[in-house]
Amino acid sequence: MLIGLLVLANLIACKKDEFDPSVENPMAVAVNFSNDISVAENAGAQEVVLQFDKTAQQEGTIEVKAVTATPEAFQSSPAVEDNLIVLAVAKGDTHASFTVTPVNNNMEDNDRIVSFEITEVTEGFEIGSKKSIVMSILDDENSITANFSNSKGVLYENTPTGLDIKVLFSAPAIQTGQVVLQLEGMAETGLFTTQPALDASGRIALPVSAGATVVSLLLTPTDDRLLKGHHTLDFTIAETEGGIIKGQELSFKLSLLDDELAGKAKSYETAGGGWRSKKAYLYDEDGRILAVQWETETPFLRTGTDTYYYAANGLIERVNHTPEQDEYFYQENGRIVRSETIKNGVKTEYSEYDYDLAGNVGGQAQYRRQSNGAYTLSFLYHYLYDFNGNLYSQLTYIPGDDPQNPILISTRTYESYLNIPNPFPVLEVIPGIQAQPFLPVSYRIEENGSSLSYSFSYEFDGAGNLIKRTTSGSGSEVTTYQYY
Repeated sequence: MLIGLLVLANLIACKKDEFDPSVENPMAVAVNFSNDISVAENAGAQEVVLQFDKTAQQEGTIEVKAVTATPEAFQSSPAVEDNLIVLAVAKGDTHASFTVTPVNNNMEDNDRIVSFEITEVTEGFEIGSKKSIVMSILDDENSITANFSNSKGVLYENTPTGLDIKVLFSAPAIQTGQVVLQLEGMAETGLFTTQPALDASGRIALPVSAGATVVSLLLTPTDDRLLKGHHTLDFTIAETEGGIIKGQELSFKLSLLDDELAGKAKSYETAGGGWRSKKAYLYDEDGRILAVQWETETPFLRTGTDTYYYAANGLIERVNHTPEQDEYFYQENGRIVRSETIKNGVKTEYSEYDYDLAGNVGGQAQYRRQSNGAYTLSFLYHYLYDFNGNLYSQLTYIPGDDPQNPILISTRTYESYLNIPNPFPVLEVIPGIQAQPFLPVSYRIEENGSSLSYSFSYEFDGAGNLIKRTTSGSGSEVTTYQYY
């Protein structure tokens, strides 16, 4: 009987010495992971922290199981042995940690997933509610790309709110990092300020937080009330960090416009008979048209911007109408001789130009792409001018059975002009070539068996600037003009 009691007492004592971490102990230190982790494979070593809810009162160990289908995807310290990472805990510790270094294989492949789970702790510790995390190792050959949101921008000097220059990411940032912008060729000092600030070399570091899809630079112009002219600021994406790589749109050109550029044609708006149209002009540093912002209501509102690009000799080279459509101009001997319209990468039409003895655009042959891919002549235009270079008549033809004898379908005639310069490029055969350097007085259209006549009258302000045109005759409309 005594021997049996001694055996039972020993068994009870042995049971008390064994530790079961699943049994809650109010004095035990709870061990928890934090949030799941996403990291680029080229990001370098990453510390994975296990948090304690209180300071460790004794030494111990924690075993973390690592599970992955691609064990070659990372290295750890301490190293993984038999799928386990064993962490030593010293008395007084407030956390434990291990380091994971993704392997950058310089190959385009799939993202890799590693799960870590706390599987065993020694006495004095217990496994908390957040016992596992997932680490996503993202392939950096499919990295997040950084691009400017636009390649061009326009900012007036007297815009107190400034302009946000945005850099967009192709996906949310997976970790903290930065995008460094470079201002190419430091601009004249005092024109603007930026937030964050430029350093002495013209660089700006934009911090990136995890999960961000955009970063921006706020540029605020200095309204100095002095006529300094327009300026162009060229920014580039110079460097990226934190699993972000450079995309395709790496340049941003900002036209900083001087609001003291008084007298330049700014806009004109025509309304009549339930319709309205408007054009507003922006200029580059050389005083050339940079962009035309247009609106039409007939009756539905349509808006757009035509952006102008020039060749080195100042002739028009390209007009961007929409993200999908551009018009290109080609020159020979200092004259535009051909234009092509490209839409979604396809040439939809082209024109060929010739000139009269005075150097005016005298003719235009317009060809359009057919469904079979061929280009056929659609219209012929013949332009006649007076001695001052004003367009006198536009004759429009379509091809006939005899290629030598096209069919006249329309005649538009400007019969007289005032001896007053026309400040707006209302009529241009080719952008940048003014077809009416003076103000027309009358206009006649002959087509479809009818003849319509119009006359123009003008009003001027005290400085002699044209401010209003009234059209009467076969129809009525009013045009108003504004200036910078």
